[in-house]
Amino acid sequence: MGATDRFDTVLPPGTAGPLADLDEIARYEAAIAGFRAGAIPEDRFTSMRLQMGCYGQRQPGVNMLRVKAPGGKLDPAKLDAIAEVVETYSQADQAHVTTRESIQIHSIPLGDTPEAMRLL
Repeated sequence: MGATDRFDTVLPPGTAGPLADLDEIARYEAAIAGFRAGAIPEDRFTSMRLQMGCYGQRQPGVNMLRVKAPGGKLDPAKLDAIAEVVETYSQADQAHVTTRESIQIHSIPLGDTPEAMRLL
């Protein structure tokens, strides 16, 4: 999957820039390191993680990534990216389509979430 196949290649009308910001993902990755080193308190890190669409799960050590699908529309390249994330990073080996037109990818270890986001 090349950079041109990412989710940010087709923008909704009126959108100012890419849907996925690689600099923002890099900052999130640095926040993970800071959290693990004890430099960022858990409540502050939780807020950062949630803003990135990364949700904690009841199972320890894994997270769920939520992928928005505006209008429920996904083209083949987007479906391929989701499949690649599921196959590469999800310990559950499945994705869920929600009633609110999103995709949830469960059981991704926290340290793998930045790379999974980059694929999307």
